[in-house]
Amino acid sequence: MFEKINLSIFFAVLIMLILLFVMGCEKKEEQPVLKNPTMKPTTFDPARDEELIASIEILDPERKIMIIELSFPQIPPAPTLILNDRGMNGDQKAEDGIWTVRVPLPQPEKMPKGEFRVEFKAIGKDNLPIRVKNSEGIEQVLIVETTVKFVRSKY
Repeated sequence: MFEKINLSIFFAVLIMLILLFVMGCEKKEEQPVLKNPTMKPTTFDPARDEELIASIEILDPERKIMIIELSFPQIPPAPTLILNDRGMNGDQKAEDGIWTVRVPLPQPEKMPKGEFRVEFKAIGKDNLPIRVKNSEGIEQVLIVETTVKFVRSKY
């Protein structure tokens, strides 16, 4: 009788170990990460500065991100710009994980003054915003923000 119980326990434990092994071997999906959003210079004066460059570092081991969109939500109708990692349009080195764009600016006399929010949004292969889980496990669009300040010197 004890042999039957021991054998039943043995098989139950064996099945649990096999299930744990199989579940542990499943590939865990890594979420892409946007970090270090940067606007250079952080305070832009068209009388003094020649260009405004936006850049962001991307960690995306599964290559889910196809596009990074840059927008200025507080400045309508500011266009959405596309960053690149191809060593052009302000990007210093191709395929280094730092995506960049040279920001075209309106005429200085029409440029708004003040500090403005800048959004970097990740877009996937399906042309939809990439969604990731935050620290609470809630799914959200992958967007990172920074700010830039526009000032106007006298010409």
